Amino acid sequence: MEARGHDELEGRVARAHEEFVASGEYTFRATAAHAQQLKDVVTFRWESVLTQSGEVTGGGLEFVVVAEDGRILRDYQFVGV
Repeated sequence: MEARGHDELEGRVARAHEEFVASGEYTFRATAAHAQQLKDVVTFRWESVLTQSGEVTGGGLEFVVVAEDGRILRDYQFVGV
């Protein structure tokens, strides 16, 4: 999935929220590993969790490139890593 610009990004986030979060079935959280930043790159790991049982059902690695003003230029998501 690729999203470019505010409208596409907002649509992608809204669909993911509706599919995974709105029902209350899942929550998402950062893992115990801390986010790391090296110059203009930030990485962190996340996981999806069944709300009722606390069972981890998936996760991944986020790789974000930021501009000098702090805005996100690129966001790469590696699911299952």
